[in-house]
Amino acid sequence: MANASPQPKLNEPFEIISSAAYTATQTSDEYNVPGMQGIIMFLDVTAESATPQLTISVEAKMPKGTTYEQVCAFTQLDLSGAAQYLLIAAPGLLAANVNGSNAEGLACYLPPQFRVVVTAADSDSATYS
Repeated sequence: MANASPQPKLNEPFEIISSAAYTATQTSDEYNVPGMQGIIMFLDVTAESATPQLTISVEAKMPKGTTYEQVCAFTQLDLSGAAQYLLIAAPGLLAANVNGSNAEGLACYLPPQFRVVVTAADSDSATYS
């Protein structure tokens, strides 16, 4: 999926990974959003088979070159049916302030150039966006 860096505008929603059935790890495009310090992500799972396990992480693009380093990773999700998940990464965020069984917050800065990786723990199918 990696293409030229899309440049979404600050405070405007944008789709990170398009809706489809996936059985392997997915990596978003690289995003270039100077001034963006945090992100609120909604993972919408509409179908699954067996019990897929997904881990969502944010990676920073290193200033020189094409390599990435992980800046934050959310707790592995064990999917069992359709559900929506709220994932927030922002500097100074207190995890205790993010409530709900399908919600998680992490304190981390979002770099100007980043991508999102949805790591599949196995080959069970999940449809999500």
